[in-house]
Amino acid sequence: MNFDIPILILARAGSKRIKNKNLSKINGKSIVCLAVEKSLKITSNVYVSSDSEEILNTCKILGAKTIKRPAEISGDHASSISGVVHFFQESGHNTVCLLQATCPLIKTEHIKSGISKYIEGDFDSVVSGTKEKIYVWDENKR
Repeated sequence: MNFDIPILILARAGSKRIKNKNLSKINGKSIVCLAVEKSLKITSNVYVSSDSEEILNTCKILGAKTIKRPAEISGDHASSISGVVHFFQESGHNTVCLLQATCPLIKTEHIKSGISKYIEGDFDSVVSGTKEKIYVWDENKR
């Protein structure tokens, strides 16, 4: 199947909890680079939106198209939807696959499956998720 739907990766510079989170490395590659590489296996229509020149330059070298995100939609309280709306305004596209760089374990097959379900089904959106059994230990709750 030919995937013409663009893939968008939002990767802002700031993070309150993990400094330069999107440039954090797993097996020697930043998580944003892993997302770009997986996306490029599906389509050449891969975009990275960021307020960081370092992230944009790194992703451009890999073959992604880049969109400079303005500061007003790049802060701690910026929503993903504001990044998607900005992408639509800048790119002229009206459909997108939003891929979170902060999910580095996602497989290319999963991304393809989600796009296929969207294309073949009568859906206005498709969201992926996973069942997780969380174990929490707390010194006050056993």
